[in-house]
Amino acid sequence: MELEPTDNGFAIAPTDLGRLFDRDPDEMRQMMQDGSMTCLVERGEGDDAGRFRVTLRDDIRRVRLVVDADGKVLTTVRVPFVAQKGAPGPR
Repeated sequence: MELEPTDNGFAIAPTDLGRLFDRDPDEMRQMMQDGSMTCLVERGEGDDAGRFRVTLRDDIRRVRLVVDADGKVLTTVRVPFVAQKGAPGPR
């Protein structure tokens, strides 16, 4: 799987996103549009220069991808999302 570099970070195909979250690609498109799927892109510094951490989150799962500048996925971590007591849920 590869992400497509964009001016604002990276784009990921809905089919790839669906596989990561065990959801239908059309459902993933809707979730991205309505904000129930969030994404954070962080640029690596120092030893991690040239790499990016892309964190995607819905109401039940967090997926963290480490990608190079060309969008090649180097690592993938999928974990259940559990909000801490009293903390707001995903935004």
